[in-house]
Amino acid sequence: VNETMRLMRGGAFPSWHECSPAAAVDLAAIGAPVLAMWMNSTGPGHVAVIEPHDVTDWRKATVAQAGRVCGTGIRLDRAFGEHRLTMLDFWTHD
Repeated sequence: VNETMRLMRGGAFPSWHECSPAAAVDLAAIGAPVLAMWMNSTGPGHVAVIEPHDVTDWRKATVAQAGRVCGTGIRLDRAFGEHRLTMLDFWTHD
């Protein structure tokens, strides 16, 4: 994930665009593919897919992921940890 984020931030995948957390949940709600990503400077990062739900607070968005907790319907704070929510990048695809 760390290398993927470096590549995305560097423009290696021009059809992927960074977006705000609020835009991420709005885009996912209409069916756009949206990723939440965390770069870890001391080990592996993490990525999850934002699920299409209608939420007003992006912190309550749910994701599908594989990791310590696997599955769907997992809230962002559980998937990444509450303390990392402000460190997430959100990416959407054209």
